[in-house]
Amino acid sequence: MRKKLGTYEVGEIVAFTLRVFGEGMKVMAEIALMAADAGLARTDELAVVIGVPVAGQTQRLSCAQRTRSTSST
Repeated sequence: MRKKLGTYEVGEIVAFTLRVFGEGMKVMAEIALMAADAGLARTDELAVVIGVPVAGQTQRLSCAQRTRSTSST
């Protein structure tokens, strides 16, 4: 889409902005959105989203954030 129209989509801008804080922050935001969309996380309460390393890395916490989930629709 970017090459065809010569512009960025909103989703790309959000993803690039979250990557400034690290790839883990982007992934945790995606997880929070998916959990809210699936009805697994309440949207009126705070939640803790925890990122773990990918397979093959050391067993440690990658990153965590306290967030309020919201539906993507």
